[in-house]
Amino acid sequence: LENLDVETIRAIKENFLQFHEYDKDLRVLNNFNVKKNLFIDAFGTAFNPPGKNEQIWFFNVPNNNEKVLKVLIKLRYSEFQFVEN
Repeated sequence: LENLDVETIRAIKENFLQFHEYDKDLRVLNNFNVKKNLFIDAFGTAFNPPGKNEQIWFFNVPNNNEKVLKVLIKLRYSEFQFVEN
């Protein structure tokens, strides 16, 4: 994606939640223009693991109490994946 903005990030999350293919992961390569603040604007405050330079968000999956959507932001990519609740 060339021009990643807040609305695009929100749309990726919403579309991923609707697919219900729980064995799929999605990685979005971050170019150097992508700021972590875009993800904070899109999703709110993140969980920052102690001693790590990454941000993590967890979202409830509609109609599934066993899985949550985890969004992990690393330096070079963003990863969307379903994990056990």
